[in-house]
Amino acid sequence: AAKAPARATRAAAAPAAAASAPVPVTLEADRIESHLDDRSRAIGRVELQQGPLRLSTELLEVSSIEQLAWAQGGVRVEQDGNVLQGQSATLHLDTREGTVNQARYEIARTGGGGTARQLHFIGSDHLRVEQATYTSCRIDDPEDADWVLVAEHLTLDFDRNEGRAEHAQLRFLGVPLQIGRAHV
Repeated sequence: AAKAPARATRAAAAPAAAASAPVPVTLEADRIESHLDDRSRAIGRVELQQGPLRLSTELLEVSSIEQLAWAQGGVRVEQDGNVLQGQSATLHLDTREGTVNQARYEIARTGGGGTARQLHFIGSDHLRVEQATYTSCRIDDPEDADWVLVAEHLTLDFDRNEGRAEHAQLRFLGVPLQIGRAHV
């Protein structure tokens, strides 16, 4: 295993399966360990960047062969103005799809956001959120917003300008309004 001290940088090969021109991946961290052109482990102030996607965390493992990255600790994913934060994340580098656990999220297009047990993203245009809150009010604490949607499942499709909440409750000024299924 090769170990690099100080602020280490490694440029990984771009994914071969990408539909358009490959986008290179850049990895920076306090320390990076690489094993035979497959597994890399980055520790401390980790930053992975691929085109408009930036992932910051404390610990990151990347498989060049699988085009997969696993992040732990203080995860922050930024893409096209969206900000997703959580305890851990998985990112498919070839498709820019991923999952963030124990998430807080802000969506640039709507100015809204919320919290989630688990958030799945497909690029910056599709989100599927489990045990979610969503509001366009100030999101420092979505539970205290003037209005907040609480849902078991929430799907946001920005290509179609559509949202779908299942097993949801809308709270307005703290008063719950029960709904079964709604488009938002």
